[in-house]
Amino acid sequence: ETANLTAVITPDTAENKNVIWSSSDTDIATVADGVVTAKTPGVAMIIVQSEDGGYKDFCVVRVASLTPANGAVVDNENGLIYGISSNSADINSYVNTVDDTMTVECDSAVLGTGSVVNIIKDDVIVDSYKIVLFGDVNGDGWYDGQDAITVSCLANGMLTREQVGEAVWMAADCNHDGVIDQLDVDLLNQAGVLLSSVDQTKPTEVLLETSAEYNEYL
Repeated sequence: ETANLTAVITPDTAENKNVIWSSSDTDIATVADGVVTAKTPGVAMIIVQSEDGGYKDFCVVRVASLTPANGAVVDNENGLIYGISSNSADINSYVNTVDDTMTVECDSAVLGTGSVVNIIKDDVIVDSYKIVLFGDVNGDGWYDGQDAITVSCLANGMLTREQVGEAVWMAADCNHDGVIDQLDVDLLNQAGVLLSSVDQTKPTEVLLETSAEYNEYL
């Protein structure tokens, strides 16, 4: 597939608005006049540089190696996989490779938050994703009171997004409302088991309409 990137030179009064495009790995993706062409699965950085002054900007591009299965979500923009059931062990139940020459391996026996999923082709890792299991912030594949301690630290500002990483931060938002607060802590303290039957991919407003389990907790 192809995708278009646009570079804007400021100020408008600049006499030379020409830019130079390049790719960090042309085997993965090439670029010409801002049009990026996918070549093979992996991650490349597309760089644009002003002809005058050498000012640069960049865009990270992932040529996807996976497609989702069984309700999972493959977030190629952030390199994440979510929508996985608790205490699952087989990543191949949730993703498929885009061709049969690749295999998928997880660095953990249990699919928990932060587990790394590697895509391998010809004995080389061509891409990696991290798993997010909403509610499971300690990566053990379950959501319970142990996770509530970390979520409480996040909700009260004792831990930051940068300190815990993007996967843990997403996992801490148990009720999918975009905010980590006491509601998420309460869900883990009081209804960890209940969360196992709540659709991990649905936002709060949808759960209110469709999930009897979620409404029972509320």
